[in-house]
Amino acid sequence: MCFAAMRYTPTGEDKGYDVFLETARLLAREYDNIEFHVAGAFDEYVLPLKDLTSRVVFHGVLRGTQLQAFFQEMDIIVSPNLNGCIAPGTFDGFPTATCTEAGLNGVLILCTDPLGLNNGRFANGEEIEIIQRDAGAAAERIAYYYHHRDALREIVQRQGNRIRQLYSWNVQVGQRIRILEEEIACCPDNPDYVCSIPGERTITARIFFSPYPDYFSQEDMADFQLRFSKDGIFVGQFPLGDLNKPEQYLWIYLLNEAPCGIRFESIRYGDCLLAVKESSAQYVFDGTYYFNGQEQMIYLGSVKNLYPTEKYLILSGRMQKNPNLRLEAEQSGRMLCAGAVLHADKPERVAECAPIPFHYLLERDGRFSFDIELSQCPKDHGCLWLYFIANHSCSCRFDRITLNGQPLRITSSNGKQRLRKYVFDTIEPFLYFEGAPMVEEDNRLSVSGVIWIGS
Repeated sequence: MCFAAMRYTPTGEDKGYDVFLETARLLAREYDNIEFHVAGAFDEYVLPLKDLTSRVVFHGVLRGTQLQAFFQEMDIIVSPNLNGCIAPGTFDGFPTATCTEAGLNGVLILCTDPLGLNNGRFANGEEIEIIQRDAGAAAERIAYYYHHRDALREIVQRQGNRIRQLYSWNVQVGQRIRILEEEIACCPDNPDYVCSIPGERTITARIFFSPYPDYFSQEDMADFQLRFSKDGIFVGQFPLGDLNKPEQYLWIYLLNEAPCGIRFESIRYGDCLLAVKESSAQYVFDGTYYFNGQEQMIYLGSVKNLYPTEKYLILSGRMQKNPNLRLEAEQSGRMLCAGAVLHADKPERVAECAPIPFHYLLERDGRFSFDIELSQCPKDHGCLWLYFIANHSCSCRFDRITLNGQPLRITSSNGKQRLRKYVFDTIEPFLYFEGAPMVEEDNRLSVSGVIWIGS
């Protein structure tokens, strides 16, 4: 059991250090084999330890990999925060960044939420433990998990899955980018500014319009452009104020011959949000439309009040480069897994570089094989981290790990090596390679082997 925080008040009451010690005191009376650890700017002189002197271990301020290693040895973090202690109106986020880091490393978060900031994001008792700022309540929940280890493992795994959902790039960054792009596209002072968004390419979209729901003529059409960024995010606009009727039925054809998967984040006309009524998609899964590349059509139904000028139809979303992976996984019963490659010129600078995400298919017998393009990596980035499967503990045997055809040697990992297998007791296993032979361009990391999940 641990407490981890910086200290901003004399005794750390804003972080709940006093409640943590009282919780430890209650547990120490009943259990001889519960360890109590403190990380951060705390020592034995901040508050009197009394009977806890020999039971509490202080680790001081930990940074980067030190904090990660610390959490990987812990089971539960106690964070009974209190708002308004440093100054009127001050408060901590929920959960704190330290708790989030702990949760990502397999530690159950036991915390308060005095301002109700959770708002249903985490399911209490299933993905997190939210308690009152009371030592007895905290000790009671910890005692429960002391006697129910399987329940502890299950809630920690669900918690890790939920954290990765809530803090994913698409949720945290992608939505912000899309909102900004939509607002830029709607700017009445500069309606063409959307065309300057940097990207790899554009495709033409063709809009058909008609006053009838089941008919349009070839004359009633116009083209506009969709601009794509490097990661597949797109946005485009078409002025609807000049259409010949105040109410129109709209069809949009994407003139893109390649198979693709498209998730429409927003289809909007002025303040009116539109929805896809019908489409020519081969398959729709989890809000993504999968087109086979021959006829990519969406039907939006009726749009009214088109006479006012300077009104634009705004489309935004994301196009997937490998849409068939999810389809293939669904149809074959294989597991679609996510991973990421981190890279840097020095280990301590890894946080400065954007990770390279990828997906791959895990066969029913655990076999896998994937290639990852590392074109985003500079030549001097010889430090690579491979997070190859998300949200599961597992055992792995790697048959091939090569970079540009040259074998890579595993420098370290967060698993234990047993003969030819690596055993990972974590929901975020990774391998680290130092001195990777990068070239100027077209770097390709190839990996194959067998994964046994949950073992």
